[in-house]
Amino acid sequence: MREAVRYFKERPALFELAMTFCEKYRHLGHWGGAVILGESETEALQEISSFLRRQVQQGSRVTYQEFFAAWGKTRFAADSLPDVLKEAYPGKLDTKRTEENRSHQERQHTLLELMRGAESDRARSWLEALFYGKLRLSHPESYRNPMLLQAISLALSRLPDSYERLPFFANRIFGNPHALDMEKEANHIFLQALSYLSSFPLPQTVEEKNELLYRHHLLRDDILNFATVYGLTAFAGGREIAYWRMAAEAGAPLNIPFREIVRAEKIEPLQIVDQAPRVAIVENSGVFSELLDALQRHACKTALVALHGQLKTASWALLDRLVLGGSELHYAGDLDPEGLRIAEKLLSRYPSAHVWRFPVSGEQGNALSAVRKKKLDQIRHPELQPYVAHLRRLGYACYQESMTGELLQDLLDSMAK
Repeated sequence: MREAVRYFKERPALFELAMTFCEKYRHLGHWGGAVILGESETEALQEISSFLRRQVQQGSRVTYQEFFAAWGKTRFAADSLPDVLKEAYPGKLDTKRTEENRSHQERQHTLLELMRGAESDRARSWLEALFYGKLRLSHPESYRNPMLLQAISLALSRLPDSYERLPFFANRIFGNPHALDMEKEANHIFLQALSYLSSFPLPQTVEEKNELLYRHHLLRDDILNFATVYGLTAFAGGREIAYWRMAAEAGAPLNIPFREIVRAEKIEPLQIVDQAPRVAIVENSGVFSELLDALQRHACKTALVALHGQLKTASWALLDRLVLGGSELHYAGDLDPEGLRIAEKLLSRYPSAHVWRFPVSGEQGNALSAVRKKKLDQIRHPELQPYVAHLRRLGYACYQESMTGELLQDLLDSMAK
């Protein structure tokens, strides 16, 4: 056998051809297949020609059957060719299916052991989902890292009851404040687990990831993540947070960091009209600023919030607390796919929310591309269907800036009632 293996290894071109048949065995699950000879040196082609006892050249086709027959004409014919190839192959020569079965068994054993040691039903449910194939890790090598999976299990079992910053949580669980940084594999697995357990769509954007963490009392970017408000007051521990009221009474806007929003237990308008406090929400900061100028001139302190184009985690935290305090949310946005999508998110999360205004006409320009039109198919909320149909008919977007006057009049009228 040693001599037979040396026979191949002393002939590089022949050895390479033999190893190619080994790889085919791994994929096919049996010995067979054919190889098309690639570009080779003349000497290499002569080496293969000598073994096969026929002339070959670049592009020649060599089957395993021919290779096997040629082996039978050598002095090593008594040695089984498959046995020789398995001996010559660098490593254990198993079929892919055999390797997959072995890996699957090892993975299931690891998951079963982790399930037995899980500290909570939450962690056990995640591990069971992996065990039964309801959920799959994006990187197969992660299954071969039981320490990582155990740490994720602990993280799911020890989620905080009150708000905790992500680096401190990571340090508490992993002993490393950077273990759950966004680019780390642990973070991907952790977010996938949270997504599965909370039936939340797997987050793709940074804001969606922040939102998922926020739902589980984990905070990141709590200074740079902020909401812009006007005319609101806030309460914590049964007491009013003074600076919110001071700004509201002074007619000044506030950029409230996420950390300060989650500190508040309830947020409500400074001036409450009728029995249901109303909070007006506009999509972009430019419209907010224009309305703010006019409201300050009229000494009107009606509650107003800017989303800055998309809902950040700070915005969700703010709106959660407004709704908890009994406020009605009234949203006005651009009549375009993105503005309608924001409205749908609000209406879906807060059934008591209302569409305030969309601009239904404007200067024709910025025609909707095919890609943006396709986005309209994803808007499913019944209340928004008339706007979707109108936007399809128009074929171009309409923006809030064209109707700032109407928005302002609505705000002034609401305070006059």
